[in-house]
Amino acid sequence: MKADLRFTLDLARAGAANAAAGVHAAVTITQRLPAFSAVAMAPFAGAAAAAEVELAMTEKVAAIWLGAIEAGLEWQRFGFALASGAVRPEAVPSRWLAVAEAAAGPARRTVRANAKRLTRPDR
Repeated sequence: MKADLRFTLDLARAGAANAAAGVHAAVTITQRLPAFSAVAMAPFAGAAAAAEVELAMTEKVAAIWLGAIEAGLEWQRFGFALASGAVRPEAVPSRWLAVAEAAAGPARRTVRANAKRLTRPDR
């Protein structure tokens, strides 16, 4: 496959994944807003709301660290491939996009799982 076509397809795939993550984030924020409000109004009133806020913060920090680690690993793969001559110049934009995708992956997985968990009827 030609490099420019591959990059276009990779870019479209990344755009679709970002759009889906935006929808999942909106659902997650909508579902968590009552818990955030409850904790803000009465910090010691609801243990369930406080636990949800703590979970939200913990998940954000974990997604940031995992994204940084995965991006670093992908950047190393790119660097080794570039140093060994395995990457053609026209493939460089796709490899940069792969680094960005690796960084965003943990956040996307987390927000998708949260949207699914928070919209379950048994919750």
